[in-house]
Amino acid sequence: MSKIFLFSLLGLGTGSLIAGVAIALVAFYRGAGVINLAAGAIAMLAGFAFWRLRGGSASAGAAGGAAVKGFSFDTVPALLLTLVICVLIGLFFEFVIFRPLRNSPPPCSRASPPCWARVSPAC
Repeated sequence: MSKIFLFSLLGLGTGSLIAGVAIALVAFYRGAGVINLAAGAIAMLAGFAFWRLRGGSASAGAAGGAAVKGFSFDTVPALLLTLVICVLIGLFFEFVIFRPLRNSPPPCSRASPPCWARVSPAC
């Protein structure tokens, strides 16, 4: 009976992660009209950050078995640091990439040279 409960909890965790990424894909598609895989990429980044903060190592299995010395946090601090890392990356994307794109001119057609290569300021 305890194994059924354990596997139910593991399945709920995995299912909630998949459902969260699916909801993000649907929200992006309804909002922008294009399929945006960035939500999955950020989820993957969060997973790798958590794994690395918990003590995961790239060379732990394949190259020789010796783990690279690094971080080894408990679960709760690793989750909190992963949340901070994802928030910082989201802020970086917002202020360095997306906000400058809001004020940029619209993209030119594919057949013409780029906007920055033209003499006229309009595309």
